Amino acid sequence: YDSGEALLAIQHFVTSCNAEPSRKNEFSQELYQTYLKLERPVIIAEQLYRYLDAYEQAPATQIIELGEQILSERELTKSDYLHLAQAFLTTKRWLDAQKIAEKNIKKDIDVSQWKLILAAALNHQGKVGVAFDAIKDALKTNNATREFQQFYVNFCLSLGLSDNVIEVVTNLLANTTSKVEKVNLTKALITAYSNNSKYQRECELAVDRFAELV
Repeated sequence: YDSGEALLAIQHFVTSCNAEPSRKNEFSQELYQTYLKLERPVIIAEQLYRYLDAYEQAPATQIIELGEQILSERELTKSDYLHLAQAFLTTKRWLDAQKIAEKNIKKDIDVSQWKLILAAALNHQGKVGVAFDAIKDALKTNNATREFQQFYVNFCLSLGLSDNVIEVVTNLLANTTSKVEKVNLTKALITAYSNNSKYQRECELAVDRFAELV
């Protein structure tokens, strides 16, 4: 391919995105067409990869293609692997998401984040028990993020495992100042308490607290 043409296309893309950020998606698709025309140069793949939205079906498919092209030349960075994993989840390529999560868990970096992706991938494959074990194990680590803990809470409640979430929700409530978070977490706590008669008093207190919040 003409490396000069590829570099000019990248320069035009970056300049256009900086000048009109609201048209980023349009400019991204123009650069993608140039990428195809020039027979998929890695230099354009690397530039375009992070600009595409991994939560939308069409660009997620393009991210996967670009990621595979980059991987043919070098390893991805940590954030680029996460971007690729989200693209796999968006396009329902559960097994690919599982494999990339397992690969990065072995690196022992951001394990809780990768176990969250692993749990999502396993759950969508019907491996609910293994998914639960994965997030429960990750929850024990010191670097389990709030996002991860909240995912754990929602996942357990969806399985009817109320007792598993009470301690985590109580912890999250004690460490947040956000009213929206307090409302959502208190609702989760009420759900957990109401599934077990031994928590009747706690449930009543949680309902009172919820009424105060709203």
